[in-house]
Amino acid sequence: METPFPGDPDLAAHITILLKRGITLSGQKAADVFPEVPLEDYLDAIMDDFESAREQIVDTPIYSILNLCRVYSFVKSGSILSKKEGGKWGAGMLPEPFNRTAEKAYLIYSGKVYEDCFSDDLLLAFSDYVFQKVNELLSERGIRSDNRAKSIGLYYQENRRED
Repeated sequence: METPFPGDPDLAAHITILLKRGITLSGQKAADVFPEVPLEDYLDAIMDDFESAREQIVDTPIYSILNLCRVYSFVKSGSILSKKEGGKWGAGMLPEPFNRTAEKAYLIYSGKVYEDCFSDDLLLAFSDYVFQKVNELLSERGIRSDNRAKSIGLYYQENRRED
């Protein structure tokens, strides 16, 4: 089977975010220019990002925190969020102290705060917490790790809600 986006595995996620969360400033609407991305391709892309974010959280804390939050939100509710929206979601949904970690990343990303000091211990604990919660949700839904994208895709097609 041919890879739909062979040059850039993240392209599926970028186009999905553009179609679901993007704002047209001028020209044609994104939906008139870009095709819908199959849910399985979007999931493969964000789950790859999820695993990378977990591994790189100490080196790239803002990017990693926001990506971990938006993947957690998607797996929990099916919501497709931007990085910024993911941070805001995490600030409102995660328990202490992780909600403050998500809020700080959101504020830094939004340009409202400029200090980006996070302790390595807190970052690793945040990553472990979100990773555990995502895996618990996947397990509860009977989603197998060897066929993750297909399983999640079927779950959300059956339980679809519009954002």
